[in-house]
Amino acid sequence: MERDIGTVEDHGETYIAKWHGEGFLSFSCVSGEGCREMLYRGDAYHVDRQLEIGHPPYLDRFDHDRRLGARRLEIARSIFGDDAFDLVIDIGCANGGLVSAAIAMGMESIGLDINREILEGAAHWEPSLRGNLCEWDVGGGPPPENVSDRVRGRRAALFMNDTIEHFLEVRSSLGNISGMIDENSTMIVDTPDVDSDGYHELGLMWHHVRPKEHPFLYSERALVGVVGDVIPLLMLVATDRPIPGKMVLYFSGNNVHEEAG
Repeated sequence: MERDIGTVEDHGETYIAKWHGEGFLSFSCVSGEGCREMLYRGDAYHVDRQLEIGHPPYLDRFDHDRRLGARRLEIARSIFGDDAFDLVIDIGCANGGLVSAAIAMGMESIGLDINREILEGAAHWEPSLRGNLCEWDVGGGPPPENVSDRVRGRRAALFMNDTIEHFLEVRSSLGNISGMIDENSTMIVDTPDVDSDGYHELGLMWHHVRPKEHPFLYSERALVGVVGDVIPLLMLVATDRPIPGKMVLYFSGNNVHEEAG
């Protein structure tokens, strides 16, 4: 069941907002280029959009994001166990902060992003990232073969921090990601929470309602449902809400869950 709940203007484009009974919002562009056109060209998202919403450009906040990445890795280890993963995959890695943090902590790590320019900038900014970043459109097909080869047989932790809300086709994108997942895998999803007080109080004025870049916004039950449908190997083992309006969901395969238990 779905119902229209209003329209939203974003960069001169008009979007229809719909609430779905499964517990998520969707935004459909009815005038203009739509979601993908701005995000994946040069600096349009990683610089221009960040300045517009009051954030520093991604490369300018590399040190901050590396510290945040280290903290995210520590939390994941505390939930899954110190030896739960030996490879870190960051899907939507942007400036590579988490990848750099993982490497500094002695782990192998790969960063994946659709935007070639941000990857080239990150590798120039931080030499340790060279050879560990790869261009990939998660909605366009399976991961590159060289990435799949590095993941095969490993205990991989896949991070999606502020990423899944950008997917235009979440089921097919998760299907492409599923090729890197087995019973020894873990997956961490950090995303806006449409069940938060912020959305309930502000509705379509909530600051995460930016349909040009966020075609979907999820509740926990909606996200757990779609992950369970597409990647049944994974189960939810923990949920965190570290800051208002955000949720972090921790999934693991059966082997990790049994060992942690």
